[in-house]
Amino acid sequence: MTAVLFSKEQNELFDKQLQDFKAEVGIWKLLNVKIPVIIILLPLLFVSFLPESKVGVQNLILNGSFSLLGINVLFGMSTLLINSIKMKDQKIEKQIVDLRIRLMVYLCSLLLLGTLIYWSQLSFDIGFDTVGRLFTISLGLLLTLVFSIGVGMRIYLIKDELIGKSFSEDVSDSVRGLKNSVDDIE
Repeated sequence: MTAVLFSKEQNELFDKQLQDFKAEVGIWKLLNVKIPVIIILLPLLFVSFLPESKVGVQNLILNGSFSLLGINVLFGMSTLLINSIKMKDQKIEKQIVDLRIRLMVYLCSLLLLGTLIYWSQLSFDIGFDTVGRLFTISLGLLLTLVFSIGVGMRIYLIKDELIGKSFSEDVSDSVRGLKNSVDDIE
């Protein structure tokens, strides 16, 4: 869903990184998304079995947990945008710098939006207005959670360590291919 925020070249870079670092991304998702979602959903499950569970479940859904989860993912990744890697290929380095700037803008925008949604969930009594409830839940889930996870994962994918590994392997593969070609000629 967040792919629409980036150019074709940038999405190709992210796709390459996703392929190169599937295991690392899986661990990132487990620690930053799956475990926190389980922590949010377990009380919902527990409260749903209690008498008067309707009010308890509504309160847990509308307490801002999903907004805070999105904010947490972004804050956890924000420090990775500070670093800057020096690469031999200036075109790739410029692309990474441009991506980091774009991601920082998205990060700040989502933090502001997530904070506003969280405040609205805590500050305003939505009461029994179904449309208001659905709107708040939809914004909390879609914008602050889904987009925050997408942006956070992309920040993780362009961290210096992974970019350095990815492009040094490309260079190594090219050198190996050139060496094999030379060996074949001899």
